Amino acid sequence: MSVKKAAELSQNTERSDKVMDADFFRKAIKEARHRFSVPTMLLRAAGNDHNLRMKMLEFIDVLPALCSSREVCERFIMLIAPHRHKLPSFLKYGSYIFSVPLFEGVASRVTRWIVYEKLAPYFIVTGGETLASLKELYRSEGARISVDFLGELVTSDREASHFLELYCSAIQAHEGEGEPLHISVKLSSLYPFFGPENYNESKRVVSQSLAKILQLAQKHNAFITVDAEQYAFRHLVEDIFCDTISDERFKGLEHVGIALQAYRKDSLRSASRLVAVARSRGTPFTIRLVKGAYWDTEVALAEQNNWPTPLFVKKHETDEHFKRVFAFLAAHWGIVYVSPATHNPESIAHAYNLMNELGRFPDKHFTFQVLYGLGEPVRKALCQMRLPVLVYTPVGAIEGGMAYFARRILE
Repeated sequence: MSVKKAAELSQNTERSDKVMDADFFRKAIKEARHRFSVPTMLLRAAGNDHNLRMKMLEFIDVLPALCSSREVCERFIMLIAPHRHKLPSFLKYGSYIFSVPLFEGVASRVTRWIVYEKLAPYFIVTGGETLASLKELYRSEGARISVDFLGELVTSDREASHFLELYCSAIQAHEGEGEPLHISVKLSSLYPFFGPENYNESKRVVSQSLAKILQLAQKHNAFITVDAEQYAFRHLVEDIFCDTISDERFKGLEHVGIALQAYRKDSLRSASRLVAVARSRGTPFTIRLVKGAYWDTEVALAEQNNWPTPLFVKKHETDEHFKRVFAFLAAHWGIVYVSPATHNPESIAHAYNLMNELGRFPDKHFTFQVLYGLGEPVRKALCQMRLPVLVYTPVGAIEGGMAYFARRILE
């Protein structure tokens, strides 16, 4: 089926019991949302004001390096206080104690408690017991998890070896029966000099590590997804993925996939390449279609260097391109599989309706994907509709997850 035909089907769908209405789904999300929790109120405030959001990110980024209560208060006054009128009322009025020397200790402890105990755990799972409990909870509600061990752009061989061991140990600990263990792998965590400026050595070293991971995945029933990273890494990541899964050892491996960022203007070209690789190897793999998590960084980098911006700069442009790329991949279902990873009601409804019209849903290879914490209302709404959901779940120490934490706040 052509891409044009797939797109027409999604646009001309008549209402039926098999059609998801975006307004209905939006209402379901609203019913599932915890509107008065501290994380939700803070995130809503940050989402409504760009300046507050950027200052919150700067403050959170520097917080681990602040040693004294006075340093915490001084940095808060410098970064957040000018925007306190945008905070929820109890935080807005409570923030005035940062200017009172007598209460510096209390203000510092409360700040760290909010960031480390309330806000960060909203996005990050910090322990194995918590992960196990979360996994059981999700399973009881009809969802599964995809584990992401926090860490990227490692700076030493020791760190790279540590992450390789994390991936391998998690796979080997899996019983290998029933549902596969889903793990997301960032290739930059496997080599300290990863990047296009060191293309040949990056590809050689990381391909070997990825092959080791895939060998274990075959043996222990794990599903490995290569995660998307910075725009500059896109060709290197795709080259390593495509070459490795095309190796004779892995041509028959179906439990493997790669993330593709729809906010990239060239993502449809990457989608075409991935379809061609899947057709050539003769076994389908899964493409996790995301909108992207590095928008602010990539746009700022392009502006600083006077480069053309490689990403769509308006949200509706990314949303529309997401639909185009999804339609293209859905039209090649069976050669590849595609999982929409989005919290947007229109995008979810589009994916659901298109898959129905193509006769591809329900299908054991299809699942919606959401982010832990940020996607909880969406997950609950999808589970209530008895739709398959995979929750991208970051695991690690709070301090090591600050880069991930910042990207989630930006989203």
